[in-house]
Amino acid sequence: MKKHFIALFSFTAILAVTVCGCSKKETESVTVPDTVIENVESFTEETPVTEEPVMEDVVVEEPVIEESTAEISPSEEEFPAWYDLYDHHKDQPDLTADGDFKNLTVQPGRKADQLYITWFSKSASQGNVTFRPESGAVPELSANATTEPSISVPGYYRNSALIDDLASDTVYYYTLKNGNTLSAAYKYETMDLHSTNFTFTIAGDPELGLGDPEVLPEHQSVWRVVLNRMKEQIPDSSFLVSTGDQVANPSSTIQYDAFLDNSLLYSTALVPLVGNHDNGTGFFGDHFTLPNLDSLGTESGRDGNYWFRRGNVLFMILNSSCPMPFDEHEDFVRNVTRSNPDAKWRIVLSHYSPITVVDRYQGIREKFAEDYAELGLKYDIDLFIGGHDHVYTRGYFLDKEGDPIGTTEPLSSEYNNPGQPVYMIVSSATDALLRDPDPYPWSALSVQNGVPQLTEVQVTEDSIRVITRDADHWTLVDDFTIYKD
Repeated sequence: MKKHFIALFSFTAILAVTVCGCSKKETESVTVPDTVIENVESFTEETPVTEEPVMEDVVVEEPVIEESTAEISPSEEEFPAWYDLYDHHKDQPDLTADGDFKNLTVQPGRKADQLYITWFSKSASQGNVTFRPESGAVPELSANATTEPSISVPGYYRNSALIDDLASDTVYYYTLKNGNTLSAAYKYETMDLHSTNFTFTIAGDPELGLGDPEVLPEHQSVWRVVLNRMKEQIPDSSFLVSTGDQVANPSSTIQYDAFLDNSLLYSTALVPLVGNHDNGTGFFGDHFTLPNLDSLGTESGRDGNYWFRRGNVLFMILNSSCPMPFDEHEDFVRNVTRSNPDAKWRIVLSHYSPITVVDRYQGIREKFAEDYAELGLKYDIDLFIGGHDHVYTRGYFLDKEGDPIGTTEPLSSEYNNPGQPVYMIVSSATDALLRDPDPYPWSALSVQNGVPQLTEVQVTEDSIRVITRDADHWTLVDDFTIYKD
């Protein structure tokens, strides 16, 4: 039986987590438009979800969480890692859902020494962000924001500012200001911004609020636990990738509050993907500022394909939830790879994947498999990272038709100059939904242990190592390395 975690936070005491053995069951498959949430009526939200054009023949099922009988919970002695985890969120103040500032988020800039800062303010006055170094050895940085009414939070204004010329290996404290209102100071520490060696983290589909509205506090609490785990175990992470479905209802302000108003995210650059639970309302693009944002892949404004460079790695993020011809994605990848000919490594990130191992998503796989496989081979992609399945999978290589090859060979932990992309799907970083895999020939390894997971990616000049762990005991799920001369 699957296990999932209910984390109960005390904001004035050390983190406590309760573990229970509940199964998350699913309803029968139904075909619905890709941008419409099936159970949206169950949410008490002020903005309805409207139908948008959808990708033909794509099947998207929105599960309903059913009640199940809980097993006896493991004791605190059996799960000391969860109970003893320090609550790093307490080190700096959280913003609140009705405060002068809310939904503060940081994204990578177009260059390694840049950051985009996005926040909502009650004041309509032009926003400003100031980065003050802990040491006087480097200069203070300041940038004015573009300030405009928010489309997702009535009564608030969206602010977006670009901080430029950040120094490497520097501790900054930054503040937000609109009119006479000044925020608390938030810590941001840079690594060596120009090194070819760096680490980043991947969190799969948090999907906070999936199911009955009463589950949102549980999901938010687990999300905070997992962010603490990242802080403890991957302290040198340069940024955090979220593989889409940040929230369950794309028009939910309270779910975005639960996802974003966590102080660890104020100190971590977030790389969000658009999932099928994020599109159709424009709320996604309202909350994030994306580097090198392209008109290709745009579905609801500010949510198109985008890219950025770190070291020798070119990251290309596709909005696979956008109802558009795949040719536009290929145009984007072709244009970006041509403009970055010196990038040694190429990583594509997409919510949908060509190696899905969930029965109800085979329609999606059939829609994308051949296109993604051809894209990977044609543009020398090294690693393809997907989400959506809520189960960890590492795939076999795919031929240009999207069919698996090399299935008779034993699974290896090393790929030496493979000449084609390694495909992987990360499971959920929360317990909003965890699925069991179905057997398919393109899956070399599928693992579902019923707990949230995190993936650490270590990049060097000549290798990319990908390590996935269960977030409870920090036990290993999979570990592989790609080497390239």
